Amino acid sequence: MLWQLYTNKKNTHEEFLLGYIPKNENEVIAPMLEMGWSNIFSCIISKINADAHYENQIRLTIHIVRNTTQAPEKK
Repeated sequence: MLWQLYTNKKNTHEEFLLGYIPKNENEVIAPMLEMGWSNIFSCIISKINADAHYENQIRLTIHIVRNTTQAPEKK
């Protein structure tokens, strides 16, 4: 399955499609996205090359965000 990546225009709710995560590169995150865990990812544009083929113009870096909530203490 291909996953679409969007960005929001700053201070608005307007979304813009950046592209897709290729099937051969999304085996790890696809199951998490399918289970509804999209809020655990952070994505930044790490490279822009306007001279490259359109499929390779933008490089994205995806991170799993650290869980800062504390689990309740066990007694």
